[in-house]
Amino acid sequence: MSKVQEFHEQAMILSDQAMVARHHNENERAIVLSRQAFEYESQAAALIPNDKKAEPTRSILYCSAASLAYDAQELW
Repeated sequence: MSKVQEFHEQAMILSDQAMVARHHNENERAIVLSRQAFEYESQAAALIPNDKKAEPTRSILYCSAASLAYDAQELW
């Protein structure tokens, strides 16, 4: 498994855990988990070369990272 896949998979596991935490009204835990997921997804996206051949994978990973940042209340 490539590093991109490993990072993405870990991000999705953490994202699922954040969703469960939100469902149980554990908002602080959900934010922490979303922030961790954002870090992994960002790392995965950064490993994809900025090349037309890498699309749409690269864009999808960055969109996913942005969504996770929003969930983590990382609004800059």
